[in-house]
Amino acid sequence: MLVNQKFIAERAGVSQKTVSLYFREPGKIAERTRNRIGTVVRQYHYLPNLAARSIRSRKFNRIACVVMQYGDRSKVIHPHLMAYLNGAASELSAAGYSLLFEPVYVSQPGFKVHFPEFFDSISVDGIIGIPGSWIPPEINARVRQLELPTVWLNCRSTDAETVCLEFDEAAGVRELVHHLLQQGKRRLAWFGPDFTMDSAVHYSSRDRYTALSAELTAAGGTLVRSVFARFGEQLPSKAAAFAESSGEFDAVICYNFDYRDAILWTLIQSGVNPMGFPLVHFASSWEERGIYDFFDYVMLPEAELGRRGARFILSRLRGDSGEEFLRPPAGTLHIAERSSTRSSL
Repeated sequence: MLVNQKFIAERAGVSQKTVSLYFREPGKIAERTRNRIGTVVRQYHYLPNLAARSIRSRKFNRIACVVMQYGDRSKVIHPHLMAYLNGAASELSAAGYSLLFEPVYVSQPGFKVHFPEFFDSISVDGIIGIPGSWIPPEINARVRQLELPTVWLNCRSTDAETVCLEFDEAAGVRELVHHLLQQGKRRLAWFGPDFTMDSAVHYSSRDRYTALSAELTAAGGTLVRSVFARFGEQLPSKAAAFAESSGEFDAVICYNFDYRDAILWTLIQSGVNPMGFPLVHFASSWEERGIYDFFDYVMLPEAELGRRGARFILSRLRGDSGEEFLRPPAGTLHIAERSSTRSSL
C-alpha cells in the first residue's frame, strides 16, 4: 500500500491540494478539516517528502548559519556562539524552519579561507552569519553569490549592501557607569583592545571605550587610566600596570572576560587577594554561572540577537524589509551577590 498525499486526501475526504496546504501552511485550513487530515496522517505514520517538495518549489525550509572558525579544524572557538544559535534556532523552529550549521575555517597565519561544499549550490532559503570579529571579504563575496536574504550578527560593515545586526554597546556602558558612580567609584580605568592600532577591529572595542569616556565626562567622573593591548600581545604583561597602581582608581572596566582574567591572574601571581579588587566587565551568556557572581558585569543578549536575526530573515522571505528587527538590543546589568538588585538596560 502506497501512502502518499493522494492516499491521505482520499482517506480524509478532501482534495490533494488541501493536504498539500496542510503540510505547507496549516493555518489556512479550517480546524475541523485540519483535525481530520491530522488523524489520517497519524494513523498511517505519513511523513511528507520535503526533499521532493524543495526541488519543485526551490524552498528548503532551512536557514544556514555561516560561522567563522579561526584556526585548526579540530578546535572550537567562541563558546558563546551557542547562545546565538539557540536564539535563532528556536525562532526559526516556531516558523517551520531548521537551522543548518556551516562552519567556515580561516587558517592562521595568513587568514586563508577554506570554504565548505555548502557554497557550491543553493540548499537553503537564507543565511545568518556569525563572523566572530570581522567578515573576510572573500567570504562576504561568496555569500552574496548565493543571492539569499542574509544578516551578519554582532558585526558592523562599512559596506551599505551588507546587512548587520549589532549590540547597543553605549546603553550597556551608560548603565554600568551610573551604577559605579552611585557606589562612589568616580575614578575609573579601562583595559581593552587597541582599536587605534589593530588592523582588524571589532566595533565593540571602540564603542565601549568612547561611550565610557563620554559618559564619565558628562557625569563628572574621571577616566584616570587606559591600557590597550594589541592583537597577539600577552594580556598578563599589560595587566601588570593595574596591579602596580591600584590606588589610582576605584574600579577597572574590562572589555571582556579575557582582560578580566588577565588582571586576576596577575594579582594572584603578585600575592594580591583578587576578591577585593574592583573589576567589572562585559560578559557572554556562557559566563552566567555561580562562579562569576562576585563580579558586576553587563550580560550581552546574544540569544536575543540570534532571534532578531532569524526574524529578519523570515521577514525578508515574506517579502518585507525586516528593518524593525535590526534595532540593536541592549544588555542586562548583573550586580554581584553583595546586592540582590538586578537592573535591565
